[in-house]
Amino acid sequence: MLRYTPAGIPVVEFKLQHESTQNEAGLERRVQCHFNCICLGKEALAIAALDEGVQLLVKGFFAARHQRYKANLVLHVARWKAAPSTPPPVI
Repeated sequence: MLRYTPAGIPVVEFKLQHESTQNEAGLERRVQCHFNCICLGKEALAIAALDEGVQLLVKGFFAARHQRYKANLVLHVARWKAAPSTPPPVI
């Protein structure tokens, strides 16, 4: 949901779902997780206009949501782009 800071900066908070296969100790492991994200400025305006379920590639950094609760991390999205579409499987 798009909101604005008292200084007028656009902010959007959202959740991302990550799914991948990773190699760990020589074995393939399926990884799935959700995490909270925040984006500010013109990038936030563009993300707020996206439909739910759009696949994104994001770049940013993790930081504590609050200084008091440092274990609660949020991904600060600095840049993003739409993920390349995956061709349908050949059957």
